[in-house]
Amino acid sequence: MVCVLLYTTQQMNAQAYLSVGIGQNLCFNSNDPYGLYGDNKNAITTLKSFNLGRGFEPRFNFGYMFSKYLGAELGLGYLLGQKNERTFVNGSETEVNTMYSRLLRIAPAIVISAGYGKLNPYGKFGLNIGMGKIVTDYSSVNGTNKEEATWVDKGVKGMGMFGGFGVEYFITKKATLYLEAQATNLSVSPTKGELTKLEYNGSDELSDLNTIDKETEYVKELNSMENIPDSSPDKELKPTFSFGTNNFTLGFRFRF
Repeated sequence: MVCVLLYTTQQMNAQAYLSVGIGQNLCFNSNDPYGLYGDNKNAITTLKSFNLGRGFEPRFNFGYMFSKYLGAELGLGYLLGQKNERTFVNGSETEVNTMYSRLLRIAPAIVISAGYGKLNPYGKFGLNIGMGKIVTDYSSVNGTNKEEATWVDKGVKGMGMFGGFGVEYFITKKATLYLEAQATNLSVSPTKGELTKLEYNGSDELSDLNTIDKETEYVKELNSMENIPDSSPDKELKPTFSFGTNNFTLGFRFRF
């Protein structure tokens, strides 16, 4: 790779660029990280297509083409995850769980370009690094009684791979319009969780809880014999969430 970079850099003048795009993450698989309610035969559970990586994602990319054929790129995106809703109905009781993500994505990549003029296809592959949070909103209605809660998984981070291809149309020598498709493989895990809201019939119940009841530390190994005081966070095994998606991005690229 070093030899290729040295050779191609000598053949053509290097060129930097900045891309600004609007992406939409789609999923073609469904997974429920917490599992469905399946023990109660009298209950009805409804789960819509579930994927925490699905949603709207603005993207910014800074790249440097060593030649018109080969370059490197650093991509930044912020995922505004679409809400995933699961409903559980048992008699007069209705429970609704809604999960969504907010994730910063960093994507260093290698870019391979065909080097054409007006209409130029290209491909890229690299790492996909994610960090952020996952929010779960819970509500339960039973007759005239209503309970609401919000749980936030924090310190969410993970790493995966991505690959994609695209085509850019030269509007001018310095500006192009591009359309890009990517396949992403990413799994993340949180480091801690916190109950940030607990209300019963509109009355705050959160302040009455001990730390062990509203905070959780996620660990790789769990000691069931450990005695955790009420003033310390509880401990649970670290969960893993899948963010594998297919992304389509439309944007502008400016060379300078």
